[in-house]
Amino acid sequence: MQSTKTTPAAMSAQDARELLKEHGLRYSKPRAFMLGYFLEQDRHVSADRLYLDLKERGHNVSLSTVYLNLNALSDAGLVHEFKGLSGETLFDSNVQDHHHLICEATGESIDVPVIMVDGKPITQFIKEQAEALTGWQIREPELVLRGVPQPRDTQPMGTASIPQDNRPGSCTQGSSTQEATHNTVMKHRHETPS
Repeated sequence: MQSTKTTPAAMSAQDARELLKEHGLRYSKPRAFMLGYFLEQDRHVSADRLYLDLKERGHNVSLSTVYLNLNALSDAGLVHEFKGLSGETLFDSNVQDHHHLICEATGESIDVPVIMVDGKPITQFIKEQAEALTGWQIREPELVLRGVPQPRDTQPMGTASIPQDNRPGSCTQGSSTQEATHNTVMKHRHETPS
């Protein structure tokens, strides 16, 4: 993905065509809509949430089209796929190396910069240590952080590196929207032809 975000207003059909082509994909309007959506800002969304957001913007796409194109964008490296709190697949517009911190109360996910151990990314360090201990060849080490935020007045000093508005300090105050999103998608699926 490009190092700077391109806003959808600034992203022409030609820009979308070129970016998709650079990543081995052909242009289609649904792909361009989805690409523009992800380039607006860093986000973590399910296919269902993306489908609803595109519908709200007036784009006529089916849920199956969203799933197919998310898989194509993920395979091409334009979005990153990971598992959320309850195992649902989420798609991340940030394709740089990073970890996810998932709030166990709400399912909210935030990006955490790569953590280094002995000058190596922590996943590489764990991979090498586990291979040395087990003799196994590990293909893909993953690190997922889960928890709940501390009250803001008791957060440790190290949190200063996470921008204030990116700290999920109030995630325990809210509630998960996964069920509501699912119910809304089911309603839309019955109203909209595939």
